[in-house]
Amino acid sequence: MRTIFLLAIFLNSIISHAFAVTEEIAWENFSLESTAELLYLQESINQKAIYDSFKNIKFYIINGNLQKAKTSLSKIHSKKKQTLLLKNRYLAIIEFIEGNYQKSFELLKYKEFDNFQNYVKICNLKILSLLFKGDTEKDHTKFQRRLKDETIRCKSLTKKYSQNDQLFLTTLTKLHLGELSFREIKYIDGFLADKTTFRIWLKLILYFKKEREVIDQLVNLPTFVYESQELRELVGLVYYRAGDYKKAEDYISDISTSNTENIKANLRLNEKNYTSAYHHLVTALDRKPNSINALERVVPLAWLSEDYTKGLNYVLKIPSEKHYEQHKNVLLSAFYTKLKNHEESYNKLNELIEKFGLLLPIEGDLLYIQNALALKNKQKLDAVLNHACKKMDGMSCWLMLQNGIWEDLTQLSQRNEEILSNDNRTLLEKIKSENSPSHLIETPIIYQDDIEELDANNGLLEIDPL
Repeated sequence: MRTIFLLAIFLNSIISHAFAVTEEIAWENFSLESTAELLYLQESINQKAIYDSFKNIKFYIINGNLQKAKTSLSKIHSKKKQTLLLKNRYLAIIEFIEGNYQKSFELLKYKEFDNFQNYVKICNLKILSLLFKGDTEKDHTKFQRRLKDETIRCKSLTKKYSQNDQLFLTTLTKLHLGELSFREIKYIDGFLADKTTFRIWLKLILYFKKEREVIDQLVNLPTFVYESQELRELVGLVYYRAGDYKKAEDYISDISTSNTENIKANLRLNEKNYTSAYHHLVTALDRKPNSINALERVVPLAWLSEDYTKGLNYVLKIPSEKHYEQHKNVLLSAFYTKLKNHEESYNKLNELIEKFGLLLPIEGDLLYIQNALALKNKQKLDAVLNHACKKMDGMSCWLMLQNGIWEDLTQLSQRNEEILSNDNRTLLEKIKSENSPSHLIETPIIYQDDIEELDANNGLLEIDPL
């Protein structure tokens, strides 16, 4: 047993980032009993490592760090059925949050999930994925029947876990199936019984984008509404979407969640208070790092605030989807250029050129020119100047002209000598400045008196012999 105890310490020290022991063990030196004990110990350590990983993954998902959650899930290689089911469930949650409803639904279609113990854990997510992915069945009645059956079963099996008999899910399903019209849930009176029911009503209003139709009813609300930050946040969001910004801010002024900070940032943007808007968006991303709404707004504000290091980090968090790829790489290049990391900026633009050819937007061409000059790459500069000038960019055409005059413009641009001109304006400032036109001074070659004399004498001049 002493040997087993020492081995336990050894195994525990080497298994910090892996789920299986790969060390070579001389099994022939162990008795059957000792081997069984060692294998049991090894399995216990593996299971403990997996359990700790799932705890971390759940924490990442709750805090919006989905990429880190995905990376951690990819490192779990156990083939145990329950581990695989839990891994798929977490992946389905991530896909749903990212808006990939079809993928989320497919991950929950495994036969093992139909088992009662597993089904109660995934049925809500499965139904919502089915609703949001939409009807992809050729037979519409088949989709409706499946949706109805799933809802009935889920409601039945989760009854003891739900405080309101799955009111939100049931109402949402009935609205989709046409068994209930929005007119029947439009009025607030039937939903003010308690906090949970009112929250569900607000979420239905927001989901169906009916804020303007109900805003007049949000008066004389019960005390429990004002005592709950969650409900005040939802009411504030209803007012914001309905266009009543003053009341929206009144409800959320002392609440700091990702949603409320986004709303506050939008209100400051309307006032053109960019510094305050930027700080609200930074806070929103601290609360929820994967908030696309916040990321789309914080990047230009980071640029305006000259906070290029943070701005670069925010651009890196933007999803690398195909329709984002060109814009994302150009943004990365711009921020790297501002940080004087010309090599990395140049590489990002080259990635785009390798995929799309010289079909960069003009902003990409200008960044390419600036980095080619900084890196003294004359060959690349020659190619991109010609391409950018064809896009009617005046600065690029002027640089192409200078590139033809000087032997090596990349070397010339690095010279740091005294400029002898009294005009300290940059070239761009000179081009953009307005110059008042001055009158041309005419120097006459033939005088008007001579022309008139020619006309009077039919073209014959009288020559004075003196």
